[in-house]
Amino acid sequence: MDTLYRLYQDKIIVNDNWYDYIRLNAKIIKDFIYWNLALFIQKRNPSTPDIISKLIKPAKRNTLTKQRREFWNIYLTERPYTKCIFTDEKIDINNYDVDHFVPYSFVSHDLIWNLIPINSSFNKTKNNKVPRFDSYFNSFYNIQSDAIKFFGKSMPKKYKEEYLSVFPRFTENQNIRFDNYKDVISPLITVAHNNGFEFLD
Repeated sequence: MDTLYRLYQDKIIVNDNWYDYIRLNAKIIKDFIYWNLALFIQKRNPSTPDIISKLIKPAKRNTLTKQRREFWNIYLTERPYTKCIFTDEKIDINNYDVDHFVPYSFVSHDLIWNLIPINSSFNKTKNNKVPRFDSYFNSFYNIQSDAIKFFGKSMPKKYKEEYLSVFPRFTENQNIRFDNYKDVISPLITVAHNNGFEFLD
């Protein structure tokens, strides 16, 4: 037989003639399988972001040191009275955390449009709970919107591209309307909660 494999009711037999090809091209074949699996799953779960990262989680999460140093430290230096959206306490630029508004364990990315500076001690208790939209989104949006206006055209290219990946008209306007941001964040919170993520009380 010249086929790659043969299916039986209780087993699969791979053709010996294909062994060397499979061994030499295993990574390409595996990546092809994962890519098509991701496309298949994403098509059937359109409201779940970043399917590929959920199929293959990185061995180690990235730190948010760069986002802190290159974005939020600069912003907080000029906006020293910024308050944590969860505790309403002033953020100490020497002692704060950068956190995901919609949990990393759901979105599987560190894009700047989902990050926010928050009180460090509160972050230790927040875990991967989802913020209630009606309680926290307005404050989240206000800080994000102000940060965008603050950086303006001087915003580092990397972060412009991250906003642009979700808000296609970002470079034209250099701002994001409330309704546009809401249309991105609100469904993520709803789907995360429907998938078992607890609300933050």
